[in-house]
Amino acid sequence: MSSSAVPDPLGAAVLASFRHSFTTYKALADRALAQLTDAEWLRVPAPGSNSAAVIVQHLVGNLRSRFTDFLTTDGEKPTRQRDREFEQPASVVEIPALRQDWDAAWRILFRLLAELQSGICCAPSPFGARRTRCWRPCSGKWPTTPATPANWCSWPKLSGARNFRA
Repeated sequence: MSSSAVPDPLGAAVLASFRHSFTTYKALADRALAQLTDAEWLRVPAPGSNSAAVIVQHLVGNLRSRFTDFLTTDGEKPTRQRDREFEQPASVVEIPALRQDWDAAWRILFRLLAELQSGICCAPSPFGARRTRCWRPCSGKWPTTPATPANWCSWPKLSGARNFRA
């Protein structure tokens, strides 16, 4: 990531919170998955529900797609095969590879979080229909509305930041 990003205490705190939260979520999931045998990964607990293997496949797809080239491309990559993520693995032989995919996908996210700098928190970048990742005004001037996920992306307009087009 760019070393020219301006240090920002709020951005650093937010990034630290993200790192902590994702580390906690992965540890919790890892502990739950470690309790399952390979055969249990394939068990569908009720009609219309998904096995742990299918849920993991989908999370792997999300992590790879959303956090690969995070600052330069849209979260949904054209190479993602989302429908295949919901196909039940054929046998327990596939579970060790799925465990490796799980760890590799989380490494993508953790590598990104390690590289991001606090000043990047407000950097404009293409991101689907919303064209910025700003969760606070670049100017440092707070808007009069409270901060919520619904208005994070409207704040650049309040601070004079530009919305970039892909």
